[in-house]
Amino acid sequence: MSIWQLRAAVRFTRSAKRGRIFGDGKFVLGIPCGDKPKILLYPTAEARQVKLERIEQGCCCDCFGQHDIFELSEE
Repeated sequence: MSIWQLRAAVRFTRSAKRGRIFGDGKFVLGIPCGDKPKILLYPTAEARQVKLERIEQGCCCDCFGQHDIFELSEE
């Protein structure tokens, strides 16, 4: 596991226990909608933004665009 995956696992323990953390990087996209919420990690903010734009055109489960974006701390 990378440092970013470890930090995400500490911050999102339930998602980690369920194997719902994907990717690698400090830029996080949280998808809380649907029956299987997940955390996606990206190496750049631009890559995260591309995915966010894609899923907001038609995600799933009537989520109403409630996706979270933020960065993991480097400390």
